[in-house]
Amino acid sequence: MGGGGGEHAEPYRVVGVLHPTGRVVDRLVLTGLASVWEAHAHHENERENHGAAGATTDDDEREITLALIKYRSPLATVSLPREINARTSLQAASPAFEAARLFSVFGLGVEILRAFALLLVLAATLGIFVALYRAMDERQYDIAIMRMLGASRARVCGALLLESTLLAAAGALLGLLLGHVAVSQIGLMTSDAAPLAAAAWRFLPQGAWIVALAIGSGILAALIPAWRAYRIDVAAILAKG
Repeated sequence: MGGGGGEHAEPYRVVGVLHPTGRVVDRLVLTGLASVWEAHAHHENERENHGAAGATTDDDEREITLALIKYRSPLATVSLPREINARTSLQAASPAFEAARLFSVFGLGVEILRAFALLLVLAATLGIFVALYRAMDERQYDIAIMRMLGASRARVCGALLLESTLLAAAGALLGLLLGHVAVSQIGLMTSDAAPLAAAAWRFLPQGAWIVALAIGSGILAALIPAWRAYRIDVAAILAKG
């Protein structure tokens, strides 16, 4: 399955395939411990007897080379791995600690990507602001007509804020959708990134913060154009025609 290594003479039968989760467990092949012992004992007997069937190894002589331990208390989480590494020939590793070390090594790249994403949000905010500010010069007559027909200053400002908010929200949702599509395509094109195809369509709660940030940026970008619309001189604009 991994493209290398020897093949076991004992065949395995797949009895079930779990639903993909988009995590590392999607790459696991789960088997019974006894079947692994039996497969390796078969190869050892073949090497010893040159193809002749030998006696199976007693269960007491077999070893477990890996164990996953769940702690009962937070104190054991800190003390037990340290005690195992110091007093025994075994090696203990805490998944949370090792993951933290991994992120400390690659964390700089993640922070750079986050900074770049924030820069894109600021650039988009500036783009919305410039577009609305320039549009005010072209829409002054329309706004003056709205005011003459009875629209209040608050309603005109609200319309501009709503327009900017809808643009920002639509851009954020479209960006999230395109991002998930891109990740799923990468997972389909590259076998090593296959888990990405399943994880691409898992929408995390943190995605809501992206939409909220985009909406907040849209409102911020529309404040100055809305203030200009609020202070517009209806009589002067209509007099100009």
